Amino acid sequence: MSWLDGDDSDDEVKVESANCVSVLTGRIMPDTESCEEEMSYEELAMFYYGLTAKNVELTQKVEEHLKEIAQLHDERFNNLAHISELNDELSKLTSQLEYMREQVDMMNAESTSSKQMLKHSNEH
Repeated sequence: MSWLDGDDSDDEVKVESANCVSVLTGRIMPDTESCEEEMSYEELAMFYYGLTAKNVELTQKVEEHLKEIAQLHDERFNNLAHISELNDELSKLTSQLEYMREQVDMMNAESTSSKQMLKHSNEH
């Protein structure tokens, strides 16, 4: 069924919506039209034990996922700390490079000035 189909009645849309909600929430209500007889105690017990086993399995998966999430958070924290250290080092090295460039520019300027002075003194 498509939500865009114009042929569906309001009742069909409601039933489909209810089925989607049931699937998403995990709540299943027996369909009174298709279930003529009630479940026996044994059937209910088996159903309950099946759900309990499934709950244990899902709980274990959730716990595993929570551990993985905690590990990822720790890795993220460590990576961010490392990035911060690297940014500090980059800033320091950039500052040193800029200082060295200024020193080279000053040396070049002094050298040019000295050459001009020598050239000027040799001419006289």
